[in-house]
Amino acid sequence: MLEKILQKLYSSKESPEVLMLRQKVEIIAAKLEYLTSIEPQTDEDYENLPSIIEYVKQAIELNIEIAAIYTLDVWE
Repeated sequence: MLEKILQKLYSSKESPEVLMLRQKVEIIAAKLEYLTSIEPQTDEDYENLPSIIEYVKQAIELNIEIAAIYTLDVWE
């Protein structure tokens, strides 16, 4: 879904608002890729409570950012 929004932004007429939103979506995509890379995989990962808490915290924050982008896309 982020790719679809990004494609729409790249095909839109450039304006300061579009450029800012494009940058924000690109940042969110990078954060999502990072979050995927730190996702717990093994039993040992799941036993490391501080890293699980950090992963969940980042996942929640990222989901809020994604929801904000989706909301903007729907309203357009």
